[in-house]
Amino acid sequence: MLCQDCRKAQATVFLKAAINNKVTEMHLCAACALKRSERNAGEHEPHGLGPMGGFVKELLPSERRPLACGECGLKYAEFRESGRLGCPSCYGYFGAQLRELLSRIHGSSSHAGRRYRDSLSELPERERGEKLEALRAALKAAVAREDFEAAARLRDAIKGLDDGR
Repeated sequence: MLCQDCRKAQATVFLKAAINNKVTEMHLCAACALKRSERNAGEHEPHGLGPMGGFVKELLPSERRPLACGECGLKYAEFRESGRLGCPSCYGYFGAQLRELLSRIHGSSSHAGRRYRDSLSELPERERGEKLEALRAALKAAVAREDFEAAARLRDAIKGLDDGR
């Protein structure tokens, strides 16, 4: 089927809309659909795409090479299917897409709620030293009473506090 606008290229975008109980169909090639989405986007004019204009870019076939992470090689299409990123570098490579996705899902791409405070690594230096001394004293007491499970937990807490410096 040929494009309704240019009547030259093969139609690849097929839109059907029901507005005020009137069904309208459009059969457009990728170039004409993109032109219509850019002009009159969001307007309810018969020659534009109306409220569907914003979705045309997602519907069009991608002409360029797919976006991929430079570190792990994960393609953005693979992320969309699985919902999992491949490595920490993916956040940088897919930053714009992730911000848009978070905005659609949560209404904003920035965190506005409470933050988790890691009590071991974000303590001020003086408080960290006091906490470290208290943990070492508790470790010594746990070893003295031969409570080795508590001693192991305290040892791990001390190690976490030392690594947080």
